[in-house]
Amino acid sequence: DNLLYAPSLPIVAQQYIGNANPQQSYISPVYGDFTGVSPILIQVAEGEILLSDSVRVFEKVKQVNGIIT
Repeated sequence: DNLLYAPSLPIVAQQYIGNANPQQSYISPVYGDFTGVSPILIQVAEGEILLSDSVRVFEKVKQVNGIIT
């Protein structure tokens, strides 16, 4: 992944979330409720660190019949 460096992710993540609960949807959309969501576009490449998270979001949107463009 050219943008995110795996060894530094825990440090960067902690700086980003501070004392917040990492399982809040405003921290990570993986934990969001996509019921009634407007159409969304998910862009991710095969070699990206966030590929698995993107796939999880895609599956959650599909479960509530959301539109993915």
